[in-house]
Amino acid sequence: PLPNCCGLQGITSCISVCLFMAVCVQNVGGILMGWPGLNGQNGAQGRDGKDGLNGVDGVPGPQGPTGPAGPAGFDGVDGQPGKLGPVGPAGPQGSPGRDGKDSAAKWKQCAWRKTSDLDAGLINACNFTKADANTHLHVHYSGNLRLGGCTSCCKRWFFTFNGEECSSPMTIDAALYLVGPSTENLLRPRSVEGYCHVPAGRVKIGFNVGNCDGFANSDAFEGWNSVSRIIVEEVPPPQM
Repeated sequence: PLPNCCGLQGITSCISVCLFMAVCVQNVGGILMGWPGLNGQNGAQGRDGKDGLNGVDGVPGPQGPTGPAGPAGFDGVDGQPGKLGPVGPAGPQGSPGRDGKDSAAKWKQCAWRKTSDLDAGLINACNFTKADANTHLHVHYSGNLRLGGCTSCCKRWFFTFNGEECSSPMTIDAALYLVGPSTENLLRPRSVEGYCHVPAGRVKIGFNVGNCDGFANSDAFEGWNSVSRIIVEEVPPPQM
């Protein structure tokens, strides 16, 4: 058998053999083994493998920020009318009404047929008994009134209640202005009316004439060939 020239101890004695054979071998269990050869060339690329199984679904990501508002949409078409709903329950019992004696209208008319050439003061009056404290009086005058014989003049006709003009809510009056000429005679049927709140009890409703603020005295006339009247009516309080 050849000496083992691959060990360090046998290098000197076997160098000639190794040079002659150009290869160094070793005896392993009676089998001569040569040195490993050089790496061979890469083989051809293999075929693609089969698709793998689907992976496990990932967890949902965090909520994203709210996007900008979109433009307004168009109005939709009107829907069909709905069916009539069921009848609702009965409402609560209302408060008791006033006594029957209060339901009758309380009114009075004072009428006269005469003329008056009064320029300032009380023309006529009508006494009335007001029953309730919270009611109002509706007063109305109708008849002929005149302003004449002047230029740029003004007269005022107004109601008083026990000698005072109405303050709740406001005065009840009317004014007549004449530019001219002085021969003009404005004798016409007129009407003055309104509502006033006064305390309950006896009330003297007067119809008066006087000068407009800022104007001198002028010639007024009431009546003439017809009936004049004051109508008074006690009415419920107004809506709030």
